[in-house]
Amino acid sequence: VDGLVDRIALLEERSEAPISRRAGRAGAGNARGVLRGEGRRMRRQASRNEDTGSQDVAGAADLTEIPEALRDELVQIVEAEQENASENRREEWRARFEEGMRSSVEEFVEERGVSDEVASQMRTIFEEGMQEASRLHNEMKDEEISWYQFRKEMKANREAWEEDLESVMSDDDFQEILEVFPRRY
Repeated sequence: VDGLVDRIALLEERSEAPISRRAGRAGAGNARGVLRGEGRRMRRQASRNEDTGSQDVAGAADLTEIPEALRDELVQIVEAEQENASENRREEWRARFEEGMRSSVEEFVEERGVSDEVASQMRTIFEEGMQEASRLHNEMKDEEISWYQFRKEMKANREAWEEDLESVMSDDDFQEILEVFPRRY
């Protein structure tokens, strides 16, 4: 929120009629009140003052008149902040997913007593598979490939992953890993 207030303060400097002056109080912190309903309160007060003929009506009406350019910039700022938050949540989820995969592989290696050499090869195969899946997901998100193409390439990625694992693991371990990591594509 503080970053938003700072941005509003910068926008006020460029605006002909700063938000802080329209609200009748000094400081960019007042922009928060404008955005959180201060305008509605002032309009209600202005409606009551119309009945009494008070001179405060003009000042209250100015409060809700935010220049279109300023309003558009505020919308862009809010949308950018929402996109950043959304991207951060995706990155956090991706990191938790990858860590979960790694810990599942380590648990599998320990439970099955897989040799160090095979365990190292498995880790490499899993890491490469996760990197490829992440690359494909990003391409789909960036609309470089279609959802259909994403699914098709993820299926091919899974088949290559299974072939690689099958070549380094025993048949029993390979069947077990397929149960731990079932197909989704």
